[in-house]
Amino acid sequence: MKTQEFNKKLIDIKDNLKYFAFSFVSNEEEANDLVQETFYKAISNREKYVENVNFKAWVFTILKNTF
Repeated sequence: MKTQEFNKKLIDIKDNLKYFAFSFVSNEEEANDLVQETFYKAISNREKYVENVNFKAWVFTILKNTF
């Protein structure tokens, strides 16, 4: 997957990630921080993402594990 496509997919699920993060921390600022950390880890580990694997599930797992 190209970098642009990867980044677009991340941006497309940002609202879903914020909602998911909020369910863990119940604080909007902390939820935003958790999403930001998730974005950083996903981008840093982009080469570990395997094509045809559920991208959204992969990123949500990163967020859950980061929490």
